[in-house]
Amino acid sequence: MELVFLWRRISRTDSMRRASVGMLAVASLALSACGGGDSGGGTLDPPINNPPPAGQLGFSVTQSTINESTGTATFMVTRVGGSSGAVSVVVLSADITAKAGEDYTALNTTVRFADGDSTPKPVEIAITNDTTAESDETLFGAFLNPTGGATISNSAKYTFFTINDDDEPGAARLSIGYEVKRLAFAWFAAASATSYKLLRRESPTSDFVQVGADLAATVTSTKIEIPVHLYKWDTDSPQYRVDSCNSGFCTPSNVVTTIRVASALAAGYVKASDTSAGARFGSSVAVSGDGHTVAIGAPFSNAEAGSVYVYLAPIAGGPVLAPRPLKIAAPSTQAMHFGFAVALSEDGNTLAVGAPYDSHLQSGVGTYPVTPNDNSTHSGGVFVYSRVGGVWSTTPVYIKAIDVDATDEFGSALAVKGGILVIGAPRQDSPTDGIDTTNSALDSGAAYAFYANAGTWAQSPKILKADNIGNGDLFGTSVAVSNSGSIIAVGAPGEDGDGKLDSGAAYRFVKIEGDGVPAWNPPLRFKAANSDAGDLYGSSVAVSANGEVLAVGAPSETGDEGNEVGAVYAYTLAQGGIVDVARLQALHRFSGARYGSSIAINADGTILAAGSPTESVNEIGVDGGVNAPGTAPSSGAVDVLVRRAGSSWSSQGSTAPTAHYIKSNTAGAGDLFGGAVTLSADGNTLVVGANGEDGDGTNIDSNNNPADNSLADSGAAFLY
Repeated sequence: MELVFLWRRISRTDSMRRASVGMLAVASLALSACGGGDSGGGTLDPPINNPPPAGQLGFSVTQSTINESTGTATFMVTRVGGSSGAVSVVVLSADITAKAGEDYTALNTTVRFADGDSTPKPVEIAITNDTTAESDETLFGAFLNPTGGATISNSAKYTFFTINDDDEPGAARLSIGYEVKRLAFAWFAAASATSYKLLRRESPTSDFVQVGADLAATVTSTKIEIPVHLYKWDTDSPQYRVDSCNSGFCTPSNVVTTIRVASALAAGYVKASDTSAGARFGSSVAVSGDGHTVAIGAPFSNAEAGSVYVYLAPIAGGPVLAPRPLKIAAPSTQAMHFGFAVALSEDGNTLAVGAPYDSHLQSGVGTYPVTPNDNSTHSGGVFVYSRVGGVWSTTPVYIKAIDVDATDEFGSALAVKGGILVIGAPRQDSPTDGIDTTNSALDSGAAYAFYANAGTWAQSPKILKADNIGNGDLFGTSVAVSNSGSIIAVGAPGEDGDGKLDSGAAYRFVKIEGDGVPAWNPPLRFKAANSDAGDLYGSSVAVSANGEVLAVGAPSETGDEGNEVGAVYAYTLAQGGIVDVARLQALHRFSGARYGSSIAINADGTILAAGSPTESVNEIGVDGGVNAPGTAPSSGAVDVLVRRAGSSWSSQGSTAPTAHYIKSNTAGAGDLFGGAVTLSADGNTLVVGANGEDGDGTNIDSNNNPADNSLADSGAAFLY
């Protein structure tokens, strides 16, 4: 047997001595039940960052006070870290200064959780509401005999409980739980309450403010949605209480708050519906402006034909995203890497899927044939799906480069907004922005702009090329477009400007005003001020909705910490000119982390996410300790930076952008968390790809065990 739960009520000094004796007595009982008390017979709880699938049981609070006049003391038994299998635990009470039979009714009950059930369970102890004047009295409780593989949380083994001798009305007993992107509050009904109010305060010194509307007397639970990546999970995290109210007064509950490690429980662990080894699910991610549609690519599934999975928000009141996705398989068995890139329009009704290894020989806009050929090896293609009335098209628009050629890898990068679709072909070889078959600029790269036209797509007159075309520039490795389609950004990480090999560049194209066929002016070229060989500046690009904020990643930039530390450059523009330049670094910098490998910006350009897929800190959740050991090579990380109101990206000191350091729920070696990132328009939804993750779970399921690494490189995504 294992003793796992303690319940205490505090009195005076001699009461505390009795409490110590009582606690030792219960501990002795538990050890005797286990067959001995020596250290060799003990077991350790699993670390909190790797709970077993059956979950950990514990109490929601460790110290409580209840007014005697309420007649009932309640507490919640919680189950976190897993919900696989039916489990149970015995809950016992014991005297300290309170006496069973006189001050309360002794408790000996079994709490049960069904398979898949993690809803907190209330337990009651009847308190004797006598008229005798007496001092406060204490009792405690304990867990015994957890079954079904469940263990007891070290942080919630014991709780002390004080009975307050007065005649004031009782208060609700509040507990807090965690769901994907939500905090879940539960309490037991309080006597004489006709309504409840959930309140929150941002710090221990601020005032409580009501969250939402009043709740009816019959309501004993509520949930609030949170942006997990932006929430304050540190020691000064927000606090919550529930007030039990009637027409004459409101009585506050106990105060609860979140704990940092629980940020991993509030993040969604997303897998494919048909998980397979080597699929690389999470290689690409995209989210609609409202955060209600998410697309995730698995380009190496199905023998490298590839697949894309679309997760949708269900009706109001359901989970943040429906747990089972719509799977869109590659249109043929050809190893085309379908899903290498994905893009969603702001309304989520247009989905573009890149297949850079598509080898069918065809040019322009059309449909994919029933029997494709392989006459243009790795020329690449793009498939565009439309959603009308909630139903996705089954026959996509098939787009090929007008100058289709083998090994161009058209479709390696995608962006779609404002009726403009931008496609990168980083290995295109043309020396001009026209159709040129000489291939004299090997791997110089290109980008192609298409515009929506009568239910299909048409290409703008010119191919987008750099103004300094060079061999190996890989122009088109990354692309981005503003909401109206007026600004296009293209990265060329292999550009060799200023004689520095692979220092990289980025280019900003502005659409020519007019109502005719869209066309773009020659580009403005961007280089890092401290550009150096091998920086690969331009590996990633992002633009704000109005195009006035441009971010460029340089993941191989050297820093004080060593090689490939990485950096991100944020440019603010006004009337075509640059008004602010910021060199942004990771909150915690490490050699080889490759910060800036992926980037995303929200609509107004105030929130930026940047991935470091080869960072190696062994930590989980949001805002964890930088001092954690670097024992998880290439587990990956993401930094989320928030520009302060009224400040610029380059601001320093107290006005500098705030930062959140994010690790996955798993932090497994080789997961490559941060290889792909995307943000909703308001920045409150973040999706991160980890295409090297090895879990064997499926869908969005609380029973998925992130510690199971049995399917190598199956891949995952994480929803914040």
